[in-house]
Amino acid sequence: QGFQFKMTKTDGSAIPPKTSSKNFSFTRSHIMDFGVIDDTVPTEKVLYTTVSGAGTKDGSSWTNAFDVAALRAALVSGEELGNVTIKMAGGTYVLNNDSEKFLSLAHESKDVRIEGGYNPSDGTRNVASQQTILSGDKKYTIIGIFGANSKFTFDGLTFKDCTQVSTDGNTCVGVISVGLQKSIVVNINNCRFEDNIMTSAANGAVIYASTANINVTNCVFANNKGKEKGSCTYATGANCFFYMYNCVFYGNSITGNHGSNLYQDCNWGMHKCTIYSTLEGTDKNHNVIYATGNYIISSCQIFGNTNCNSAMGVFRADPTHLGSGLIVDTEIMAMHPSKGDGFIH
Repeated sequence: QGFQFKMTKTDGSAIPPKTSSKNFSFTRSHIMDFGVIDDTVPTEKVLYTTVSGAGTKDGSSWTNAFDVAALRAALVSGEELGNVTIKMAGGTYVLNNDSEKFLSLAHESKDVRIEGGYNPSDGTRNVASQQTILSGDKKYTIIGIFGANSKFTFDGLTFKDCTQVSTDGNTCVGVISVGLQKSIVVNINNCRFEDNIMTSAANGAVIYASTANINVTNCVFANNKGKEKGSCTYATGANCFFYMYNCVFYGNSITGNHGSNLYQDCNWGMHKCTIYSTLEGTDKNHNVIYATGNYIISSCQIFGNTNCNSAMGVFRADPTHLGSGLIVDTEIMAMHPSKGDGFIH
């Protein structure tokens, strides 16, 4: 759960604190292995879903597939969930409605895998030709995961056109919200998040995480807009562990301050990720990444963010928060020189 790092000279001796690492080599020690995640496939049950459903709509096969309403009911009740894989055919699904603007799942001890990209006629899977879209219909968000000892995996899905909603006097802030239990694991693989607008409240990122374990692999975040503190991710808490591998972020923005793409106040890392073409915000503290906590950034590229309006640099590590960070083999290219100090603040 997390990582450590140490720096050594080429002869194996330790580098004293505050000593330059120039001409020294980095040696990992118990660093998380980016890209290796708990991604085992549940085997107890398989449920099948198409947009319109089929046959008895009990989810037992493609010929008796759930429709949207039946899938929504299964997710909310939890009775069908256990160790289960939900296979979704290509198409656009609006899981939410005016009664369920936000699906709040507090089911405990569940292992649920939701896969998109299936052709129900022959059961083959191609996430490109059979795109499975979970749409907020520009008036809903999607899902919250809060049950202890649970694991949810999302694979091959597109989340789009979501917005923040209010329910029971509270604003639901994420397309996927996870938290309150450090025993929750959420894996998000091969997914797209695009055209989501979360601007009615702060911390309105696409993925909102607090006290959980989040792994995001091979995902694209495009043209998402937040109010402040992250348009794509907002992660916070000493017991929150958030890792990103081989992800692309482009065209994202916030209207306020701190982290137009990422706001990470937790234990986190990113490897082989790319961030570019961040759009301009209105606040002078509109930086690309806002980082606190403990972090490792390796083999990443952050470039082309010339429209980002920041006096705090592309990458801001807040000195008022305790933590330590390491940036290795990463290109961070300056913004337009008239719009900020351009590098790391």
